[in-house]
Amino acid sequence: MTDSIPLDDATELSQNIDVFDNLKLRLSTLQQHFVPRGKLGWATDRSRTLDIAELYRIAAFIYLKRACRRKSSSAVVKHQLAKALDVLERLKVCTAPWTFFIIAREARTDEERVAILESFENSKKPRKSGKISWNRNMVRGVWEQDDSFTSIDANKVLAAIVEV
Repeated sequence: MTDSIPLDDATELSQNIDVFDNLKLRLSTLQQHFVPRGKLGWATDRSRTLDIAELYRIAAFIYLKRACRRKSSSAVVKHQLAKALDVLERLKVCTAPWTFFIIAREARTDEERVAILESFENSKKPRKSGKISWNRNMVRGVWEQDDSFTSIDANKVLAAIVEV
């Protein structure tokens, strides 16, 4: 068995940056489309489905910004968080744990955190799932760490949580 020759660091870094930039562009310009199936509440289903898809897009965008550990513009992440909070206000609930966690951990102000906690509470009503309570507790733990260590790198916190 022969070992493959590793790319030099500069080439690998360049390729990773290209992949990151391509994904970031695709997530930034992604257009959601709804193809109805059946005749049940088409307008409501369409709006709700597009909102859920938008939450996934926002969470993926934020995760990409954090996971790639490039210098991230907090203004861009704040803008995405504001969009997510608007969507959560319309939906009232979010039952996708990963999506909710990624979005919720970005909340910094009391107003943002109250909106997230209200969504957690609303999400527990239709589904009696322990995952929602567990997710809420994880997010509150992250917020406590953020509040305690204002100089800590958000990427390090995310990496530590994702590795658990």
